[in-house]
Amino acid sequence: MKRETSVQTKRGISLVEVVVALGIIAIVFSGVITLIISAVNLELSARTRTEAIARNQKNLAEVVQLLESGCAKDANNLPGEVLEGDFTINTYCRRTNDILVEYDPFDPEDTTASSSDCGDLTTDDNYIKIISKISWSEKGVDEYYVISQIVGVD
Repeated sequence: MKRETSVQTKRGISLVEVVVALGIIAIVFSGVITLIISAVNLELSARTRTEAIARNQKNLAEVVQLLESGCAKDANNLPGEVLEGDFTINTYCRRTNDILVEYDPFDPEDTTASSSDCGDLTTDDNYIKIISKISWSEKGVDEYYVISQIVGVD
């Protein structure tokens, strides 16, 4: 008689295979988490920058409106430095007949810049150049945004 031997092999997942699979999953998830954290940080930075630009544009529009309405015949009626939350807004004005003259009131070595916040607005020049700078600190780094506008005056 012949003996029948039935050898059944049980196939399963070995411990080594499980450890390798978990390692691969851990590497993939760590990459995904890093991407998510980076995206959140970029979104927060973009939100802060957008808020800063909007506040700076609003400040510049208010100064232009004061100048065009005739309410600001001297520098005392214009904002110099304004603190709004985490932001600092500085406004500088200068009357001129030459609208192409470039000056930087934020550069201490620029001798053409006005020494006061809004300069002398009582001269007979035809234009006022307004420069508005907003600054803030984000993650230990000082950031700023500068805009300017020229306003014709009578």
